[in-house]
Amino acid sequence: MVGETRALPRAASVVLLREAEGEEPFEVYMLRRPDSARFAPGAYSFPGGVLDAPDYDVASTSIHALPGGMTVTATHRRVEALPGFAAPDSATTGALIVCAVRELFEEAGVLIVREEGGGLLPLDNEARWAAAREDLLAGVLPFGRLLREENLTIAPDDLIYFAHWITPEASRIRFDTHFFLGVLPPGQGATHWAGEMAAGEWLTPRVGLTRHARGGLPMLPVQTKHLERFAQFDSLAALLDHARTKAVPPVLPTLNPDGREATLPEEVAACW
Repeated sequence: MVGETRALPRAASVVLLREAEGEEPFEVYMLRRPDSARFAPGAYSFPGGVLDAPDYDVASTSIHALPGGMTVTATHRRVEALPGFAAPDSATTGALIVCAVRELFEEAGVLIVREEGGGLLPLDNEARWAAAREDLLAGVLPFGRLLREENLTIAPDDLIYFAHWITPEASRIRFDTHFFLGVLPPGQGATHWAGEMAAGEWLTPRVGLTRHARGGLPMLPVQTKHLERFAQFDSLAALLDHARTKAVPPVLPTLNPDGREATLPEEVAACW
């Protein structure tokens, strides 16, 4: 069981996925943090960031379930009974979903939202949406206003709640992070934001793990553990089916005396 975490900054992260063209079944989009970053410099991570107060307002106006689809309340009920879950109510769960969608657009240029007719937004006018992204990042265009002006909504079905990891207690900078799976919408492409990230690339879980083992892809243990879990699936559909029903216990790693994260207890490593 995880102790009290509500004082920590809540964050949301999206593991962006797409079908692979080669022998491997699917790929993951990862961003490389700049060497000057305050947290995890030079490391590869998934798009994400800290929950903002406006995310609550956006959740109350712009999240709408698809007909017969998942609702925010249903998403919250899936996880609220787990010990240590840091979303005390469905409003916070909704805000985390909004945060995940917003951060993915800011950091990777991918916008997983629905058009007025219910279809996924293709972002076919690249220049227009690149300008909207720049305005959002500059603080000129609030995310909620962007959605309202474009008649866009967020569907809970499009992000699958997958994991909950908390930075070790001994770490200097800590976050309480919720991970969602999202599939790259047709017609969209991922690009890193040069103002915050050094690079971005698609890679298969096995390639990522191989490069990491050789020292060419630095990652925090949370990213490594995700890739290890993904590598067990032989199709993207199988991973998504598993994600919709898996347990999401909070994971709080501990640090060894040398400052490195200790191996997860077997009962945690096997169930998260």
